[in-house]
Amino acid sequence: MSFLLGVVLIWAVVLVAWVGVSRYFKSSDVTKIKERLTGGGGRAKQKAKTSAAGSQSVINTQKVVKNKLALLLVEKYR
Repeated sequence: MSFLLGVVLIWAVVLVAWVGVSRYFKSSDVTKIKERLTGGGGRAKQKAKTSAAGSQSVINTQKVVKNKLALLLVEKYR
């Protein structure tokens, strides 16, 4: 009888520990996801300081210049 009581007690302690740890990891994951979506992480703050104020887009695009020679001549003879 005492063996069965000991097994049930150990099972209950492990169950309580599992619930506590899983709640901690869930809240940690939710916090990370919120920071990523809102841009509130440490990396985002550092990037915001170093990047220009005009480039706040999530997707970085580059302007494609088709005729570099024409632009070079225009800049030279302004």
